[in-house]
Amino acid sequence: GDKNIIVRFVSEAGRNRVEIDERSTVEELKELISQKLGIRPSTIKFFQDMGYKKPFNTKDTMSLIKAGITNGTQIFIPNKDAKFADIKPSKDDDEEEKKAPGPKIDSSKTEKSKGDGKNKKESTLSPECTHG
Repeated sequence: GDKNIIVRFVSEAGRNRVEIDERSTVEELKELISQKLGIRPSTIKFFQDMGYKKPFNTKDTMSLIKAGITNGTQIFIPNKDAKFADIKPSKDDDEEEKKAPGPKIDSSKTEKSKGDGKNKKESTLSPECTHG
C-alpha cells in the first residue's frame, strides 16, 4: 500500500518538511520542495550536511529509497533564493497550536466521538447476537 514518509529539509529559509509517498522519485520530491521554497526544481540540489560537502548521489528519475531518502531523512538545500512561499516557520505554528485553541476543541471532539462510538457498537452488535 501507499506509505507516506516525512522528509525534512533545511534551506536558506530555515527548516521545513514535506510529506511524500515513499515510492516517489527524486524529481517529485524536488517539485514538492520547490513549491514550498518558490524556486525552480531544476536548481535544487540535495546535500547530506550543512556545509554542502556531501551531496546525495541522486538522479531525478531515481526512487527516493534508492537515493537513500527515507522517513525522517534531513536534506540540506544550498539555494540562496529559497523563501517559504506559503508557510511560516514550522516551530511557531506548533507552539501557537499548543497554546491557544488546541485543548478546548479537542475535549469537545473526544466527548462527542466517544458517544458516537458507543452507539454504533451497540447497534451493530445487537443484530449479530440475535443471529447467534
